[in-house]
Amino acid sequence: MQSPPAGAPENLDALEKQIRLLLAENRAPDAHGLLQASRHLDQSPRFKLLECLTHWRIGRFELCRRLAEEILEADPGQPEARELLDLVRPVTEAPWQDERPRAGQQIRSYASEIPKAFLDRLQGSVHHYTYKGVQMVKSPFELALYPLLLWNLKPRTILEIGSKEGGSALWFADMATMLGIDAHVVSIDLLRVAGIKHDGITFLGGDGRNLGGTLPDEFLAGLPHPWLVVEDADHLEVTSTAVLEFFDPWLQVDDYIVIEDGILSSLFPETYPGCSSGPHQAVKRFLSANGDRYRIDAMYCDFFGHNVTWASNGFLRKTA
Repeated sequence: MQSPPAGAPENLDALEKQIRLLLAENRAPDAHGLLQASRHLDQSPRFKLLECLTHWRIGRFELCRRLAEEILEADPGQPEARELLDLVRPVTEAPWQDERPRAGQQIRSYASEIPKAFLDRLQGSVHHYTYKGVQMVKSPFELALYPLLLWNLKPRTILEIGSKEGGSALWFADMATMLGIDAHVVSIDLLRVAGIKHDGITFLGGDGRNLGGTLPDEFLAGLPHPWLVVEDADHLEVTSTAVLEFFDPWLQVDDYIVIEDGILSSLFPETYPGCSSGPHQAVKRFLSANGDRYRIDAMYCDFFGHNVTWASNGFLRKTA
């Protein structure tokens, strides 16, 4: 066995006593440092348990869980490891994992678990949010979810249907640049945005119900994949359906199309009973016909809770 560094305990009994004392005194960083200086003693399951305890206290929950699982694999009856695993599991398990295997589209509720009063308050703020001084109607959940999707997908082309003032297109382009993604944004609206100049954005005038008039075949054929299509137009079923059907033959496996604002079903349940907002109706009908080639990606829909997103059940990945 190698010699211990100066000041490090010479045996596990002394180490354990010091570690537990430091943890009892809320000195977890000192306990962690002592463990690092005591690697000459790490051949014992007791050392691994002390590591597990210390990682829990310094917030390294994933490491704590891995160590607890390793301890329990060797000794299923170890009580402290079992207790630590029970403590750390809720903060390390992805809450959407149980739903992903049964993304059989019609099984999932289209409702959001965001409380109605909070949802109303958020909606009032969303329309006043700006990016670089430009109106950008995106919920705080989308502001977190889209960067995650951008990083995972690394789209070369982002097609946005519904530009409004252009804030979201500007944000998508800047976010892609910040993440080191070579992407170009094509943003389409009935009223073409004219006041924003950005090398990464092409603003076009066009109707979401007649995209062929704006996006001819030769133009689409030249756009590199992966694609991220974001449908954020007038929230009517006919428009969402037209966008889904237009892009379907162009999307490749693992491309995404996001149908935003199904949340209207939860915002106005009297107007849209049974989750019957335009985007929801369009997604339901599209998946009933094409559910063998697309799946609702619950990781994005449910990242913060079931459909805690304005695009409730609207993150669709092409699978075939």
